[in-house]
Amino acid sequence: LVKPFDPQELLARIRAMTRRSAGRARAVLQCRDLEIDPAARTVTQAGLPVALGAKEFALLQTLVEASPQV
Repeated sequence: LVKPFDPQELLARIRAMTRRSAGRARAVLQCRDLEIDPAARTVTQAGLPVALGAKEFALLQTLVEASPQV
């Protein structure tokens, strides 16, 4: 979306993103002793908290969600 943008287009894009994400369950993800809580944006390994930045968290979440294929 480039400036100047049409408010109607912005609203349409927000609605589309909301529809796409509405079907996704945001349950706690697990991979061995790693637990990812997308709602709380927390990661624990063997019960201990792991500090991650936003990009690291997003990458880890994506990899764990695709874990059967990765």
